[in-house]
Amino acid sequence: MSKAVLLLTQYMSTGGLERMVMQHALQLKALHSWQPYVFAYDNSIEEADLLPIYKKENIPTFLCQKKPGFSFSTLYSLISFCFKHKIRVIHTHDIGPLLYASLAKILSFGFIKIIHTQHSFAHLNERKRNRFYERYFSSFASKLCVVAPALADAYKTIGVAKECVLIPNGVSFSNNQRATFEQRKLNRLQLNYNSPRETIPSLASRRWLLCLGRMSEGKGQGTVLALWNQLPESLRKNWALLFIGPEKSAGFVARLQRQVAAEDFVSFLPATQEPHKWLLQSDLFISASEFEGMPLTVVEALGYGLPCILSKITGHEIFAQDALLFSLTNSAAAAKSLAERMESIERDEINVNSSAIREKFSGKQMTQKYVEQYEKLLGAT
Repeated sequence: MSKAVLLLTQYMSTGGLERMVMQHALQLKALHSWQPYVFAYDNSIEEADLLPIYKKENIPTFLCQKKPGFSFSTLYSLISFCFKHKIRVIHTHDIGPLLYASLAKILSFGFIKIIHTQHSFAHLNERKRNRFYERYFSSFASKLCVVAPALADAYKTIGVAKECVLIPNGVSFSNNQRATFEQRKLNRLQLNYNSPRETIPSLASRRWLLCLGRMSEGKGQGTVLALWNQLPESLRKNWALLFIGPEKSAGFVARLQRQVAAEDFVSFLPATQEPHKWLLQSDLFISASEFEGMPLTVVEALGYGLPCILSKITGHEIFAQDALLFSLTNSAAAAKSLAERMESIERDEINVNSSAIREKFSGKQMTQKYVEQYEKLLGAT
């Protein structure tokens, strides 16, 4: 395995993007064609909970935590790491890593080639300079990839005329399938909860509405809880609402917890490296996110046969044939749609055509497409 690619990322802690990078690295290792290296520059060892998985799979890593702002030492470490391991291809997935990779390319006099995957443009309007950054640093990428067609269109609106290659996110699914509700109730007792043990049997016996993802503004947990609070009490008493994910905004979970009625079963659980275990035991998945590129968790939920109800945003519209979409601008109608879907699940199990989703969003297929782009990069030199 003489060819090497560096997966450059800001974090090595559990999150949708970070898990996608990890799955890609594992698939690369399994294909035996390109040696993956992973470089994360903004994590402490304590926070990097994905590091043990990389070590277990013998995937070489470099981990550091830079100081706030631009770090010359991080750039030096990046270039040194590439030359030490004879890495000519850097693969980035966000504007921060792309910035460092671009400077590494300049200082290596073109020895380093860049492939960049765009997952979302949600940050474009946060600061005026973000549009400039995206337009300028994308010019250093030899290959631009997008996970959804709308992102290619967005590139054009900010003045990037370079051709984009469409490579949807993929998932390495386990062989497990959803069991019956009665079996799921038993399976749930084996999960690792962040709750008092005496509450678990009661929690496990209910239907589960699952909201899994990064806990922060814009990701929709506040909207989900507001919709939950609009549901009839007669419906809520049969269900539990589970929020699972890392808290990225300090005090965010505490603010949500204050909105929970004392009699309701609403649980807030930490990030998990095994989301499939929770998806397989749930009854309905919900996302009220305000922005997404191509959400990995939705792909996972549908791939495990879990029915989904999703906010009607660009990143979710590709799932319109497999999931129920609701408008974020009409709370009453959204709550009504949610209640109707929950009631229909109580009457009769709903299962998604998971085999079609697994075939369409295969992790192996995604990695093979990226390998083709890596080969083209080196073939062009």
